[in-house]
Amino acid sequence: MENLLKYLLSKDFISSCIIFVVVVISCILLGKKKKKITKKIEDLKDPKVIMTRRLILAGRVLIFIIGFVIICQINGINLMSLVAGLGIVGAVVGLAFQDYLKDIIMGFHLLSDRFFSVGDCVEINGQEGVVVAFSLTTTKIDLLYDHSIVTICNRNISMVKKQNGIFYIDLPLPYDEDGEKIHTLLAETCKKLSKVKDVKKCEFFGTQEFDSSSILYRIAVFCNGSKKPGVRRAVLFELQKTLKDEDIAIPFNQLDVHIDNEGETARSK
Repeated sequence: MENLLKYLLSKDFISSCIIFVVVVISCILLGKKKKKITKKIEDLKDPKVIMTRRLILAGRVLIFIIGFVIICQINGINLMSLVAGLGIVGAVVGLAFQDYLKDIIMGFHLLSDRFFSVGDCVEINGQEGVVVAFSLTTTKIDLLYDHSIVTICNRNISMVKKQNGIFYIDLPLPYDEDGEKIHTLLAETCKKLSKVKDVKKCEFFGTQEFDSSSILYRIAVFCNGSKKPGVRRAVLFELQKTLKDEDIAIPFNQLDVHIDNEGETARSK
């Protein structure tokens, strides 16, 4: 009893209590900071909220560990054997969860560099869609053309391309059509296409390429990236109507067969 009373009145115990109180107050302040930041951002799935929560949680754990180590040192507890044991356990856990750790590291990398946020239209590893959810471990995108939900582990994200909402249509038209007439027609058509729903702007870029059986004319369409499939279909339909009204046929690949005078052999090109 005397030894317990002596310890309770010692500097070591008082210092340990002070450290403990500081740790508890620090954790409470971090918790209030998290709530304050969360209230400012309504969307709880926002990457900023996710990153803030994880950082604050990591900070609270770190404060507890530092406080525990200091209290042990004050009371003369040897932590060397404990640290050695934790090192072995940490190595085993690290090997078991290395993929998970890679996901988290890549998640922090994506957040810090602001590659994308929820709602952006992106292309990730060839998958084109709208980001519907993001965490430090996974990214979910809603594919544009079939609305399938694809979940990608962050460690597997090798390239991110944020869509700018521009797509091109190369229109193949026959050589025997007057070039000036085509340029005038398509320039006027682009003005009409600019009025199509969800189209921000439409521009005629002129002659793009001389193909084997046609001349390619390029049209650029500007729209919201997530609206691209529907806009593309609407624009193609309007172009189809325009070509029909002007009696212009899109050429298709043809095979010319030449027969010699005797009609015995044939040569194609």
